[in-house]
Amino acid sequence: MKLAKLPILLLTALLALPSAHAQTVRTGSVTGRVYNPSTEEYVSNARIRVAQTGETAVSEMGGFYHISNLTPGEVTLELSYAGYSNVAATVAVAAGATTTKDFELPASRDDDVVQLERFTVSAEREGQAKAIMDQRASMNLTQVVSSDVFGNDPEGNIGEFLRNVPGVFINTELGEVTSVSFGGLSAEYVNVTVDGLALATADAETTNRATSFSAISLSSMDSLEVSRTISADVDANAPAGTVNMRSKSAFTRRGTNLMAQATLTMASGAGATFQKTYGPDDNGGVFKIRPGFIVEFSHAVRNKYGIIINVSDSDIYSEQHRLIYNVDYNPTPADPRPYVPTSMALLQSPRTNRRFATTIRGDWRVTPRLAVGLGLIYNYSRLWNLRRTVTFDTGYTRANPGSVLGGDDILSRFETTGASRVTANFRTISRMTQTVTLTPRFEYRIGDFSIEGLVSHSDSMSWLASMGRTGGIYNLNTLTTSNVRYRVERLSNRADATDFKFTQTSGPDIASGTVFSKPSLFPDDGRDSTQSFLTTQINASLLTRWLFPIQWKAGLKRRDEKRTFDQDYYTGRATWNGGANWGNFKSAYRFDMGGHNMQFETLSGGTLFMANLQAIGAYYREHPEEFVTYAPDSTTYASDYYNAKVRDHRDFSECIDAAYLMATGMLLDKRLHVRAGLRHEKTMTDVLEPDPRTEAELAAAGHPFDPTTGRATYLDGINYQFFSRPWRHRKNAYDNFFPSASLKYDITTNLDIKLGMSTTIRRPTYSDLTGVTTVNHAEGVVSLPNIYLQVENGRSYGAQLNYYFKGVGNLSVGAYQNDLKNKIEQSSVWGDELPGELADMAEQYPGYEFNIRRNRPGETRMRSLEVGWRQHLGFIAPALKRLVLRANYTRAYANYISTRVVPHAVNAGLTFTYRKFNIYTNYNWTDEFPISDTGITYSRHRTQVDLGGGYKFNRTYSLSFHIRNLFDEPYTYMRNFPQFPDAGSPLYQSVRGGTSFRVSIRGEW
Repeated sequence: MKLAKLPILLLTALLALPSAHAQTVRTGSVTGRVYNPSTEEYVSNARIRVAQTGETAVSEMGGFYHISNLTPGEVTLELSYAGYSNVAATVAVAAGATTTKDFELPASRDDDVVQLERFTVSAEREGQAKAIMDQRASMNLTQVVSSDVFGNDPEGNIGEFLRNVPGVFINTELGEVTSVSFGGLSAEYVNVTVDGLALATADAETTNRATSFSAISLSSMDSLEVSRTISADVDANAPAGTVNMRSKSAFTRRGTNLMAQATLTMASGAGATFQKTYGPDDNGGVFKIRPGFIVEFSHAVRNKYGIIINVSDSDIYSEQHRLIYNVDYNPTPADPRPYVPTSMALLQSPRTNRRFATTIRGDWRVTPRLAVGLGLIYNYSRLWNLRRTVTFDTGYTRANPGSVLGGDDILSRFETTGASRVTANFRTISRMTQTVTLTPRFEYRIGDFSIEGLVSHSDSMSWLASMGRTGGIYNLNTLTTSNVRYRVERLSNRADATDFKFTQTSGPDIASGTVFSKPSLFPDDGRDSTQSFLTTQINASLLTRWLFPIQWKAGLKRRDEKRTFDQDYYTGRATWNGGANWGNFKSAYRFDMGGHNMQFETLSGGTLFMANLQAIGAYYREHPEEFVTYAPDSTTYASDYYNAKVRDHRDFSECIDAAYLMATGMLLDKRLHVRAGLRHEKTMTDVLEPDPRTEAELAAAGHPFDPTTGRATYLDGINYQFFSRPWRHRKNAYDNFFPSASLKYDITTNLDIKLGMSTTIRRPTYSDLTGVTTVNHAEGVVSLPNIYLQVENGRSYGAQLNYYFKGVGNLSVGAYQNDLKNKIEQSSVWGDELPGELADMAEQYPGYEFNIRRNRPGETRMRSLEVGWRQHLGFIAPALKRLVLRANYTRAYANYISTRVVPHAVNAGLTFTYRKFNIYTNYNWTDEFPISDTGITYSRHRTQVDLGGGYKFNRTYSLSFHIRNLFDEPYTYMRNFPQFPDAGSPLYQSVRGGTSFRVSIRGEW
């Protein structure tokens, strides 16, 4: 018998056991719900304990709890919940019957400390109470955060929200959080789910597996849980851990409820005006103070059925500015200077980012035993981003040291005298993403047995269309003007200062478009990406009491994935033959670098030339005859066609069949919980790729080809070489087993310890597995994808000690270790080093070197220590009775130079509540950490402070505000060269995203 069949057999056995169990045992049960009058919500993870036996139940979402196998007679139930006094109740249990007992949380222990108005509740305090109870109930090493904890900012990016969680490191793109990582591992090592299910999140600008937050709304989420170790009932593709977002339930509130919130958002640098101003629109501009809203409706009828509908729209304007400062740091006898500037690239990137989301969830308790539900999630986002890059290229070479003049402070003050130039690149990015997820589910429960099943279909599409959406040209390519000489001076003396002044001293006037070149352009963006996930899952659980209580759980799961990616804009390349230069297309939207405080002085005193992409787009539509696309019979068109249809096309399918078995034993009067599990996953991949004709076949058919690359040089040859026969399916399959174990011991009522171990994998990205083979005969190099890449194997260990204060608060200390084997990296190998499945390539290209992604031998190890404290401070002194504190410290390191390991990080928050008023601040500090594999380039320490607050007018209406990045703290990257210990650390890159302001008014009925 194969070990993989064991969960299937157990699942069958669990399905057969309930009827026999029900026929032989004559006991009673108690069911009910737990309600919090302060928040007017039913609460999950409240503990209900039978005093006589120690039997304990934990309330589920919607406040439902169930205790079975009770001896007939009177029993005493004890309710406990963080921050509230215990409640006891006596109920009569009858054989074969179910008794209903509902609980309400009493007045808080802290009511004598915090005298709030009758209708005023501290959202952060109640959110902390929910998070603490969720964390106590989990067997995994988990940090749970309620969406209320970090202030009323429900329209914000989920990544910004996770910034305040200990051990979480955010990944940014031009100042916007796009994903998160932790444990020293990148975002592709983190499994992100919604209610335990993967959500398709296509992104036409990337081909990795990381989940993008750009199209996910936080407003419909109740809480987020970050787990560092996982159990057997969770997908194994999580070497770093998981982020699970839990959506709101219709049963959380009583009766009919309506919430509406209107928001205005503004970014620093945009100006506090209700008029349209430039950016990202080159012409009439857009409004910089932008509206948003949230509407949430819920309706629940007793315990029978309920529905919740959440609709949100967030529309935000922001500006990002980036400086990249490149230097030559390789002295020669001709020029022994340690550093010489080579270029300074400046990016101005205004954007509007809209997120629209609708979440609908319906629940129906058909009978006391059967519940069914249906969930629908719709997400739409649109990014409109103008990207303007101006590069001051010094034209420096070590052979010509006189081309750049400067003294000991050459990185702060220098002048060009040689073949220096200025280049400009202008792009309009208009990216749309749409995701639809539909999930029907059911749950059937009888006594100690339950079975649940679901089907989830998630479709996501991301596409870019600049001309159609904005009217602007997608990419004007790189405009160049040569022999421009200039002087650069840094006005401040700090090494990380960015207040440079650029003064043109001679050459063509860079304020005029007449001096710039006219390269070919791409009128429209044609990139697109799709993802489709189909998941089916069934789980069954049974509580047995033969020797001691054991909760058995087994399940089956299948997930089919389909991913595609295309870049079709190549074939639209055009050349403008109608005019001599770009002089008539100068934009009135001036170039500036925001908080970098840069200055520019041209020969004429005018502003730097910026092309008006929308004006050029309009001219393109009005005079198409002046824009000549490359003829299909040209070599350039053939190359572009190959790039779009062959080289950059991706078509990838994956099917994962999983089965698991897990048991949780409760010992020592249920103070000790021990869990062990085994998961099996079979992965089947299918890559669709061309089956190209050989060079000999091309020659025989009369198609010319490039002898260096072996690729046809004309369109008909490309079609013959790559499309004259069906594309082939290159398939692979592999099996993996994943043991896991965890332990939780309640040392005292308020102190517990958790230990955990889990095994995981990271599957290769589909960009590693897909693609086309390219050959360079001149250099004897073959570059090829590797469908036979092995997975990276992970093993995670953790220990967590938690102390829960009598009020709403806890102190936790956690230590974690992540070991990773078979790490994937880019390598150059000879034919005899290729995987056996690719031996035919070695025979076809004898003596060639192969560039290929492969698994690196050895093990990488990351370790971290995390300390977290969150507490209502009234227990310390009466003067602190209105304060809630949150503070976390993370220490991390690795056995190699890792670009994701932040040695030290601190985040903290403080909330003050007085009657109807509250104010809070969040503080985040990260230490210096490397951003290159050599460690030479590193990110400087950074501090971000957020501020917010609110005022509750009455039970219905409230006002709130939120300020993100209060002091406009930039992301600063420096370089540190060991060979020049006395030269200091020069600036490499600086990115500013500005400060955002949001004010909201909210009503609840």
